[in-house]
Amino acid sequence: MKRISIIIILVSLCLMPVVAQADTIIDFMGANGGTVSYAGGPALLVGTNLPINFVFAEPPGFPPAYAVTGKLSFTTGAYLSGSTAPGLITDVFGPGGSFLITGTVPAAGISTPTTLVSGVFSEPSMVMISGSRASFSGFVDLTIDPTLARFLNSELSGSGVISQTDSLLPLVPNQNGKAFSAKQQSVDIAITITNPEPSSLLLLGSGIVLLGVVGRKIFRA
Repeated sequence: MKRISIIIILVSLCLMPVVAQADTIIDFMGANGGTVSYAGGPALLVGTNLPINFVFAEPPGFPPAYAVTGKLSFTTGAYLSGSTAPGLITDVFGPGGSFLITGTVPAAGISTPTTLVSGVFSEPSMVMISGSRASFSGFVDLTIDPTLARFLNSELSGSGVISQTDSLLPLVPNQNGKAFSAKQQSVDIAITITNPEPSSLLLLGSGIVLLGVVGRKIFRA
């Protein structure tokens, strides 16, 4: 009975480190071009041909930003609701739709146009309009091209946040649910990837070896 108790304790110690994780942030950035538009009423929000110019990943450290020749296109789910405040109009769109970044990353060996990232909106997304400027933010479940993921030392899937988008509105809507079309000025897509911690896997392997050695000695005693 004493031998069994010792083995149970050792197994528990071996498994404990497995839960440790390390996050990788893959960041796509772009500027100047494409449109974000909404046809009004129950329609979707649509992003068309938004340029993507750079990608980088962290941690470890802050590696260089690699050049991308790419485009982002997306559609959200249908219009859900809106609210107004002095100088601010907010429109909310449902989950679903689609999210697609296509292009090349020469440093990663991707020299012909490829689907770099694809996914769907996992939660409602939001457009905030203040004066002649509009900003868009949303959460997306994404899959990354395997070649690009290997190059950036990342897993293949994760959750992304579209943030810091900035658009110019030639015609400003005066209430919720009104159509608009904005020229995109900047976009930032930060994708969080949870990877197994290498040190945790090493500890697990060491623990299993230790378990085998100690267990053999216990049963020989």
